Amino acid sequence: MKTEGHRLPDEQKDQTIGDQYAHIGPGAEYQTGSMASPEDAAIARAEPSDMGSPVWHYFGICHLTKSPARKVLGFSDWHTMDFIEDQQTAVSTCAGADSGVLVSVVIPTYNAAPYIADTLDSVFAQTFRNFEVIVVNDGSPHTAALEQALQPYLSRIRYLKQENRGPSAARNRAIRQGRGKYVAFLDSDDLWLPMHLGRQLESLARGPDLGLVYANGVHFEENVPLGTAFASVPQSEQVTLESLLAEQCTINTSSVVASREAMLRVGLFDENMNRCEDFDLWLRLSYDGVRMSYDREVQVCHRLGRGLSADRELMKRGRLEVYKKIAANGLLTQAQRSIIAAKLKTLEVEIQVELTKQALLAGKFREALSAAECANSHTHAIKLGVAELGLRCFPGLMRWLYRIYVRVLGLYRRSRRVRSTRIDVQGKPVDFEMLIRRRPVR
Repeated sequence: MKTEGHRLPDEQKDQTIGDQYAHIGPGAEYQTGSMASPEDAAIARAEPSDMGSPVWHYFGICHLTKSPARKVLGFSDWHTMDFIEDQQTAVSTCAGADSGVLVSVVIPTYNAAPYIADTLDSVFAQTFRNFEVIVVNDGSPHTAALEQALQPYLSRIRYLKQENRGPSAARNRAIRQGRGKYVAFLDSDDLWLPMHLGRQLESLARGPDLGLVYANGVHFEENVPLGTAFASVPQSEQVTLESLLAEQCTINTSSVVASREAMLRVGLFDENMNRCEDFDLWLRLSYDGVRMSYDREVQVCHRLGRGLSADRELMKRGRLEVYKKIAANGLLTQAQRSIIAAKLKTLEVEIQVELTKQALLAGKFREALSAAECANSHTHAIKLGVAELGLRCFPGLMRWLYRIYVRVLGLYRRSRRVRSTRIDVQGKPVDFEMLIRRRPVR
């Protein structure tokens, strides 16, 4: 169902976020499109010699520079400077100063041509209008199809292209070139509900000391809802470093609106990571003292089964890397270290279980047995003991039984899809397929 996008007149104040932001200027038509911004022109004029060497701090990814334009007096001073690493130049700008834009919407994209139009439609359907949109093509092999899909939107977005460097580099580039006080993240195949930015900005206005807010979301596959994020992982009452480490608070990146200044201060996304780089950043923000909160209301539709998060084993390895990275920090409390140690042990077991399943289905019985033995050495669970015994004595039977289990599980999941296509949004049942097909007039 198409909508008009809930466009507010420029002179009308957006009361949903309070008088704090009422002075902010015009709405969505402020977008720069494909025109070069003043920041881009400054980048083009900058000299390559302004580049300085990186200095690592915290968990090893924060870049500083020796540029004369960016004299570093102390750790707390450098965050107001914008380091445009991908351009191999440095520019001094105050974050979000005099831009008139409150929120920079950051959308990295790779092989998302079939979904990007729906994603952008969900952005331009927002009731809150004071934002810019930055889409970063991270070296997609289907660039022609992507750019064709983006054509109707070019007057309203800033479109950047780069060689494939991963989601961290794509997001970082957009954050550095963004002009908003806040950054809102959205994956290129996910969708926002119309009230998302308004509710998140309202939360930030109510808590001026907040640096990051996130929200509940519905998981969907083939346009069918499969449950909500907070139903899968109930959230702890408070978002702390401990609750993040224990995964009692799980942050969906596409629901995040966060302080650009805070992210610059801790060094943005780790570009050495291709998985769980968002989890790593949330931990560093929390460690740095950034206060976080969440909204239990469903605000985001998260598409399952695509991209880097689809491989269970590799995602677990990514989380393992994050925990090992933060464990190297010598300033953690004993309670925090205990949580990390327990998570490392659990992940080692889960990774070996995934390897057991993969090898078993492939008929590689020795590899399956070896992985099962490794998993069982970390935790003497009854199920793992039975699996190890079965692999030793009846590997062919184990494979046959596991194949049946996989088929039954698939049938169960498909049956869930037809049970109900309705979800609760702001306390009211809504047909999900109609919800995700809501589009503003282009």
